Amino acid sequence: MFDELPQRTLSAYNYMVAGYLNQGLVAESINLVHRLILDGERPDGYTYSMILKASTSGGNVILPPNSAGVVHAQIVKSYVEPDDVLSTALVDAYVKSGRVGLLENAEEIFEKTVEKDVVVFNAMIEGYSKSLETALKALDVYVEMQRFGFRPNLSTFASVTGACSLLAGFEIAQQVQAQLLKSGFYTDIKMGSALIDMYSKCGRIEDARRVF
Repeated sequence: MFDELPQRTLSAYNYMVAGYLNQGLVAESINLVHRLILDGERPDGYTYSMILKASTSGGNVILPPNSAGVVHAQIVKSYVEPDDVLSTALVDAYVKSGRVGLLENAEEIFEKTVEKDVVVFNAMIEGYSKSLETALKALDVYVEMQRFGFRPNLSTFASVTGACSLLAGFEIAQQVQAQLLKSGFYTDIKMGSALIDMYSKCGRIEDARRVF
């Protein structure tokens, strides 16, 4: 039906790209972006946000390791003004790239994002929680998101417990577990494994056994 349209607009392309991504068809979504450009359409912020989503979703295609930086450079070159959706996608892509030095790029965009949401907070917490040098920052952002009125979800708790594991901080771990118990995510298998790891690294073997 899409191919039969007499005139394929940017909105129609974006709709189809999003549809492919939702089905996990990353290669098809990227190919459609190429067609969009060949048809003379200029990608907008929403298009770029989906390209960034494709770069972090794995799926059925292997993309260059620095896709986030390449797409970001193209956004700047195209004079597309990042809105909060695009900014969130950039932060998430930089964090998930796992490349040394790119966390600072994510941090800079995060600080400039006016309307932050749970997704962008989670992205920064995840990024900070991967290294001992930045694990404390993960906890700072965890506190900040709650100050903004956002409730931690499963992804938040998974990253925060990871940060606690790196820091081996039992008091902080206890506070996180107390919140986790109230949240309803405590019984999730993913959280069980994370808590066991956290308490083990804090030297609390009995607590780890109780979770098990």
